[in-house]
Amino acid sequence: MDVVQPVDPGSPGGLPPPPSGEPRAPVRPSATTIHGFLAVVRRRLLLEAALRTAGYGTGVLGAVVLLLALIATNVGPAAFWPAVTVGVSGTFIIVAMIAGVWRPAWAIRQDRAAARRAGALMPSMASDLLSAVELAGLPPKDPRAAAVSATLVQAFQDYVAGSVSSVDARRLVPMRPAWRAVAAAVAAIAAVIVIGTLSSSMARGLRTLVHRPSLFEGAAISTAPLVGDVRVTYTYPAYTGLGPRTVEGSTGDVAAVKGTRVRIETHPLRATRRALLLLGGEALRGFSEALLIGIAAGTYSSIWISSAVALSFGLKAEHLFPTVHKDPIDQLP
Repeated sequence: MDVVQPVDPGSPGGLPPPPSGEPRAPVRPSATTIHGFLAVVRRRLLLEAALRTAGYGTGVLGAVVLLLALIATNVGPAAFWPAVTVGVSGTFIIVAMIAGVWRPAWAIRQDRAAARRAGALMPSMASDLLSAVELAGLPPKDPRAAAVSATLVQAFQDYVAGSVSSVDARRLVPMRPAWRAVAAAVAAIAAVIVIGTLSSSMARGLRTLVHRPSLFEGAAISTAPLVGDVRVTYTYPAYTGLGPRTVEGSTGDVAAVKGTRVRIETHPLRATRRALLLLGGEALRGFSEALLIGIAAGTYSSIWISSAVALSFGLKAEHLFPTVHKDPIDQLP
């Protein structure tokens, strides 16, 4: 029994190659030269757009940061400032990248669009370059390709390829606008640094944008009243037999019997984040300090000084806690 070895399609003695969906035109050196030229132009255009977007975007972002710092200086420390700073900066960067980089890259993604941009930079070859790209992109089955001589198309593409070969694509795209944008970015960064260094209020605002404050950070003691009228309501204990009493326009002083529930109501005269109620205040400050010092001194003297004095005098526990002798119980009836 003979064994037949399999053969690859298209090899000598094998099956014919499978038919492709559409015949392709052979790649010519001239078409490759034109495509490479347009690829260099495309990269150069994208580089110029990216530098220009980054430069002017940094300048505008610096102005936005200074504006936020000015607002933060007037508003004061708040927990939402870091989130606002990140949100505004992130949104601006995303919009700038879409408008300044992604949109131009999408517009020149094809050779035809790149040929139009290159033709705008060298008007003498605009029509020839665009025609060569369009002729190279025609499939063989297109009726327009059948109506044009392939020899003439090849000769025309060779002519265009020879013309673009003498052009330096890297120097074709001017980079002066991009360098101006970079200079604007450097100037904006320097302006932010100088303003933050010379102006204490702007420096405080810049720190506020990236700092999450603590509970009462930024609060200060004011000599002027910061609250309106104070209302004090007393709810007396049941044993007094008294009903609730409300004092309008109170100074905040509280005087009541033990067991009384006191409710203090007031409203601030300016915008506030939170409030802290301190009982006593300046009137009890001296007493509190004296009490604290007395507790510390008394504890030290009781442990270290008094014990040493007692030992030096020969005092014992019997001297401090004498033994109590009980009288015998009377056994008489």
